[in-house]
Amino acid sequence: MKLSVFLMLFTLMSCGIEIVEPERPIDSRIGNVWEASTSDKFSTNEEGMIEDFCLALADKENYFKDIVVTTNNTFVFDLNEAQCGSETGTKATIEANLELNSGTYEFISMNRAVFRDVITKDSTLVRSICNPTTTATGVRGVVTGNRATRHYFYKKNARFCKSTNDDEICMIVEYAEQLKNGKFKTKDITAIRVLTEKDHAHRGFVLERSILSASKCAEENELYLKEQFFSKIN
Repeated sequence: MKLSVFLMLFTLMSCGIEIVEPERPIDSRIGNVWEASTSDKFSTNEEGMIEDFCLALADKENYFKDIVVTTNNTFVFDLNEAQCGSETGTKATIEANLELNSGTYEFISMNRAVFRDVITKDSTLVRSICNPTTTATGVRGVVTGNRATRHYFYKKNARFCKSTNDDEICMIVEYAEQLKNGKFKTKDITAIRVLTEKDHAHRGFVLERSILSASKCAEENELYLKEQFFSKIN
């Protein structure tokens, strides 16, 4: 079923629950049916963005190793979350500590809604993109069994990520399930917006991370939404 292009989003507040207000158009890829094709490749512009994107994530890991982990900084995020079929959403400001567990960085917080995993170039979300062997093919979609993903890269893309300048790159990932006819139907979307400014102290930080999911909901016309925005480091 084709879903509406518009989704009711939140205004950031420090606490409480508020009726959702329409704020911005959102990508309507959920519900799309498509064929996996080796001819669907990244554009030249996207290839350049992928290189900057992955290098920025690598630089962030160096920053974490040299400074953050040893100084016990606290990360502050603004979180918006709407349950399936809900016209209201919860808004919260969350503090999280960064920890290194078995070689993997994680955000640890009393609020379980926080995205716990830290996006690095080796994360599952971007591994197929930042791995030179895979990326060299230039193919947008990756099929694994009866599931597939498609990655898109943008700058100043207002349809999902709130990117405002050329020093930020948005990555949108579609997650799809295979139908009986062999085609794929998009069920979920993840989007992240990364700071890529070369001399910025927070280069490689994920400024915005969002999940828009139909698979989490029992009803086909319902969606689950979670958005997390990086605010500051204390």
